Amino acid sequence: MLSSLFLSSALALLAAADQTVTVGQNGLKFNPESITAAVGEKITFQFYPNNHSVVAAAFDSPCTPRTGANALFSGFSFATASGQSPSTFVYTVASTNATWLYCSQGRHCQSGMVAVINPPTSGNRTLAAFRSAAALAPNNVSPSVGVTGGSINGTSTTGTTNGTSTSTTGSTSSTSTAGGSSTSTSSSAGSTGTSSSSSNSTSSPTPKANAASTTAIYGVQGVLGLLLAGFAYFM
Repeated sequence: MLSSLFLSSALALLAAADQTVTVGQNGLKFNPESITAAVGEKITFQFYPNNHSVVAAAFDSPCTPRTGANALFSGFSFATASGQSPSTFVYTVASTNATWLYCSQGRHCQSGMVAVINPPTSGNRTLAAFRSAAALAPNNVSPSVGVTGGSINGTSTTGTTNGTSTSTTGSTSSTSTAGGSSTSTSSSAGSTGTSSSSSNSTSSPTPKANAASTTAIYGVQGVLGLLLAGFAYFM
């Protein structure tokens, strides 16, 4: 009985493990582009050059943002000339229904930069069909609101859109544009500093691991190891 309890607990932990999706790492694509996730699970989007976004769309309206309770928009706070952006976008899955995603930068959506969370298991609403419809969309639209439905680095963020967003975390504020340039201002007691950089001529800051996701992963692994050890002992 105890062995069954340990095994069930271990499987539950595995099912609840958070996931990571790269955005633009190897061309105009999300990887993975089809994600299956449970309600409450966190998905961390990591961004690569030059600048990208994550936006939710209705299946029948690719490259056009959803509004209301189903809205999702990362903003454009991830410009980087090389390597991974130090900022991430974290989304907590709210439903097992399909969430169709696209990048609203330039013509990235029309170029096939789309993805889906919890795709339908049957029927003709497939990622391939969504991508084909996106290729024919007349426009690639960024939401007219700030960051919605998720957070930057797990911290609540506000900003503007249409290629430009402003985010604030703690005492540091940053502004980045879809064209790849960014300006940041930070202040501390006794000193104030301002710096600006362009992704066309300078390198981005050294990528930093997302502390929240790293802690979550190690925590799950540690607890899982203890559970499996207990399972083996009682067998």
